[in-house]
Amino acid sequence: MLSEGDHVEGYRIERLLDRGNLGPSYLISRDGASFVLRILEHPDPTFQERLRRAGRAQQGVDHPHIVPVREVIETSDGPGLVTEFVRGGDLAAWISRGPHPLAETVEVFSGLVRGLEGFHAAGILHRNLKPSKVLLTQEGVAKVNDFVFGRFDVGDEPRLTGALTTFGTPQFMAPEQFHSAAAVDERADLFSAGCILYEMLTATRAFPGTQLMDIYTAISSADFVPIEQLREGLPPPLIELVRALMATDPGDRPGSAREVLARLEAIAPRLAPTEGRASARAEEETSDAQLGACAQPWTRERLAVTSCVLFAASMAVAAVCGGVLTYSSLP
Repeated sequence: MLSEGDHVEGYRIERLLDRGNLGPSYLISRDGASFVLRILEHPDPTFQERLRRAGRAQQGVDHPHIVPVREVIETSDGPGLVTEFVRGGDLAAWISRGPHPLAETVEVFSGLVRGLEGFHAAGILHRNLKPSKVLLTQEGVAKVNDFVFGRFDVGDEPRLTGALTTFGTPQFMAPEQFHSAAAVDERADLFSAGCILYEMLTATRAFPGTQLMDIYTAISSADFVPIEQLREGLPPPLIELVRALMATDPGDRPGSAREVLARLEAIAPRLAPTEGRASARAEEETSDAQLGACAQPWTRERLAVTSCVLFAASMAVAAVCGGVLTYSSLP
């Protein structure tokens, strides 16, 4: 465990931000600038290599709506990522203060989708998108963070996700992702984005269950309360976009983040002007706990790894044996 004042690869440890289940995150500094160091303490070398590869892949992505990785370093506690220090909190905290004005919601969500577009253009799928994986600057700019469970290719290195591997956060997973994380495409991330938009508009989770089979059944049958019943006055095109993003059949969803952005750009002029930016409701001073939540993408997450997963035949779910099931817990 690193301590205040220690030095790692030229960075000074300022303080512990959070002690996550997968490892700690620290506020660090170099040459007067602040960064975040996230260390993976998981003993499985496959997960450690996944972190290194995720960091190397994200280093090559320069986008205003993606949290940049400065470098990948090795510490005495395990591999770590040095990332930008985003001070404005995460989208989960923003949602907890809502519902927000529609114009503000669409503006923040558009930033999220632009971040996805940047990932997808770089050949990266996120596969674990949820509100806590989206950080907000103090100006209210959304930045997508943490794709350690993403699918990406670095040079000629082999993929680390097997054909029968399933992972993600169930409440935000597309139906097809329950069967195989390796087989999904960009539309799985768009399904997750649709679940997030639903929650941003209503401050209510679309699939609030806690039991895996109950969540899968609800998602695969589109069993959620129609969004217009939870919030009156939503423009029909916005309702239609939520429904399209959350379609159970990938073929019924928008085909790309660029298509989603085009639809959002058509909706935005119909909305009332934003009554203050996302940062207007943020506290002037952020506590260490809040800093940890925005800076550490693995906070309060758990990995459950099993060698054989069998979905109930009565739910018409194919048996998955010899695979790996990894779900991260909320938030």
